[in-house]
Amino acid sequence: MARVRRQAAEWAALIDQWRQSGLSLPAFCQRHGLSRGTMQNWVYKPVLRRAVEEARREARDTGSPQAGRPLRPAPAPAFLPVRVVVVVRRFVRTFRPVIAEPR
Repeated sequence: MARVRRQAAEWAALIDQWRQSGLSLPAFCQRHGLSRGTMQNWVYKPVLRRAVEEARREARDTGSPQAGRPLRPAPAPAFLPVRVVVVVRRFVRTFRPVIAEPR
């Protein structure tokens, strides 16, 4: 997963979307290509939670059109897992893909 640095205002919008979605935090993160640990930090750690609240206040006070929306779209998944099945006469062989790290 590529690293994307987000500002507190972006995390505030993502947290609002998560709460409105009704999804569990891991399911929301997987669907949007987010790191679950990072999202949990922004939701539960007091220092980061205060930063999110401050960003919400600033957005509300300035009337920012971006309030409540993420500033960047979530990245698309890089690949989809695949399972290959080969049938040779009476035997079935299953091959699992080998994921190599890019060089």
